[in-house]
Amino acid sequence: MIALALVSAASAQTFHELTADIGRGFGDMMNRYAWSMASFGGKEYVGTWNVQFDYAGVAQAILSGQVDLESILSGQVDPLTFTGALASQGGEIWRHDGGGNWARVYDAPAADQGFRKMVVHNGAVYAASANYQAGATLLTSTDGTTWSALTGGPLGDAANTSVRTMLSHNGLLYVGTENTNGAELWTYNSASAAWTKRNTFAEDAAVAELAVYDGRMYAGTWDFTDSYKLHCSDDTNAWNDVTPVFPGSDSLSNLGVMQLRDFKGKLYLGTLNYVDGFTLLRSGTPDNAAAWEVITTDGMGDPDNAYTWASEEFAGKMYIGTFNHGLRGGLYAPLPIPLDGRAQLLASDNGTDWVTVIDDGFGSPFTYGIRTMIVNDEGRLVCGTASNFLVVDLLSELNRCGVSQKELYLCLADAMGEQCAAALLTELGAVRSGDWIGCQVYASDQIIPEPATLTLLVAGGLVPLLKRRRR
Repeated sequence: MIALALVSAASAQTFHELTADIGRGFGDMMNRYAWSMASFGGKEYVGTWNVQFDYAGVAQAILSGQVDLESILSGQVDPLTFTGALASQGGEIWRHDGGGNWARVYDAPAADQGFRKMVVHNGAVYAASANYQAGATLLTSTDGTTWSALTGGPLGDAANTSVRTMLSHNGLLYVGTENTNGAELWTYNSASAAWTKRNTFAEDAAVAELAVYDGRMYAGTWDFTDSYKLHCSDDTNAWNDVTPVFPGSDSLSNLGVMQLRDFKGKLYLGTLNYVDGFTLLRSGTPDNAAAWEVITTDGMGDPDNAYTWASEEFAGKMYIGTFNHGLRGGLYAPLPIPLDGRAQLLASDNGTDWVTVIDDGFGSPFTYGIRTMIVNDEGRLVCGTASNFLVVDLLSELNRCGVSQKELYLCLADAMGEQCAAALLTELGAVRSGDWIGCQVYASDQIIPEPATLTLLVAGGLVPLLKRRRR
């Protein structure tokens, strides 16, 4: 295992909020996640996940036996278990028009809970939804204003409930689905509007990540009941299982691949793991299952860091945004549901030594994830956050049920202590006002210049140098 040095370096990178004027959730606290993001035509586009947890529905599911309470309390629960207990008004797509100006360019029907993946391909932007009723929707636009839905291929099949990954490669758009009957991988030819199925991964529930490295395509999958897989192909028709094997790998609860990223000549693989914390690996020969280096198997020393949720290369460093659920180390850890996870942003210039850039969810108690990251056309690192969808305006709900704030305080104080109970009630009051719930978008203060002619001062004077293009 690589010797890991994780230190605090809050001053390494600073950010400013792009959504400060419009407000959290773009003015709607149900827009919990900046679920997807792309830079297109010089502007940033953000697809939201618009949901709120239905506690009454979950209570009914527990009473009926549909959901096992013991599994919930232990944290060993299929993440798709609660999709039927989420109220939604439909995902949205927002465009950043500069400064504090945002415009909503698409408002989906309620069944399309949100837009999980967004990618630019052949002069158009594509946004894919999660829809657990009729199956995923895939929208496309050439101007960022008018959107149309594609048909055919994986679309229209209700079993393909979500598109988790897309990749533009060699003139084709690769699309990976979530399907509990067997995850599917398709290609779309935008010139002919033709779809081709490349593979069905029968033992996997989702194709979650795609990457091309050293001339081969890699597909990382999810398996909610077992463990992830990594598949490799030379031609995207025949696939080989090259899932990393290393000492102790069988004992880890890595359910899925969250990130595949080529950084400084090596392929990095990041997982999701609700029990141990995420695993991060790297390899220069990823087609060899035994040739992976282990960077961490415990969420960089914090088992609450369950996901490598987003990654990007910026200014010569690799950045990772985490999902931190707070069940073990959060302020309200005694509670059986995640409330106080704080998203972290980690950075490394060599993949071995990592610094903590952000460790508090950009200062918000219920921002438990950095969900998306891109480098925009201006040359800034842009991060979209995820706000805890389990947190609702609980005080109003309890008031409607005839439970007073004092009664709630006494109950919480008995379970977690007076100080924690008082702090939690204060934060829940902020939920009512919308101050601490809803996604946000931040941009780095640092800018990487566009490719240009730079000058180097040498003995003979100023010599022009061509700056290497940003990845």
